[in-house]
Amino acid sequence: MSPRWLVLDTETTGIPRGSVCDVRAVSIGVCLAGPAGPLEAPRILLVCPPVWSEQAPQAEAIHGLSRSHIESHGKSPAEAWAWLNGYVAEWQPHGLLAWNAAFDAEILARLARDAGQSAPLPWPSVELGGGLSAPDGCLMRLYRATMPGRASLVAALAALGLPGRAAGHHGAGEDAHLAATVLGALCRRAAA
Repeated sequence: MSPRWLVLDTETTGIPRGSVCDVRAVSIGVCLAGPAGPLEAPRILLVCPPVWSEQAPQAEAIHGLSRSHIESHGKSPAEAWAWLNGYVAEWQPHGLLAWNAAFDAEILARLARDAGQSAPLPWPSVELGGGLSAPDGCLMRLYRATMPGRASLVAALAALGLPGRAAGHHGAGEDAHLAATVLGALCRRAAA
């Protein structure tokens, strides 16, 4: 079986400044990926957090998800945790990846605690083949190690000649899919 990885992203209640202590997930996007990039369309779940950050209006301006919409349509942390772990069990990926894995790992660890779970998802370094490794599952760190210039997701897409985000708000599903697209481009470059 060809390697496959679960690429994920979160959108949150606030914009962290140094610490993510009060920031919670409001949406989770997952995308199954292989060495060529995304293997399917991303899947998205809204999460209704038990605590809201004072910074929520700034975050809403980024992802476009209003508090009332999330409270009406979001799942509880326990439901969201079960949903995410269901995909990990179903897809049995060779590793978890995220563009900014340190941030997303902390957000998901907080989700696990809010769901009453003591063990967060594992975030080991992921061997991708062709001499590529994503330290702690972080695609941004992999990108920085292989490409010059800025390491934002948008900058990486542009540097690799890949289509970028649609204008306006962006979401966890879109960013998970775009990160999986960058992953595919980096794997192809390493194989060339």
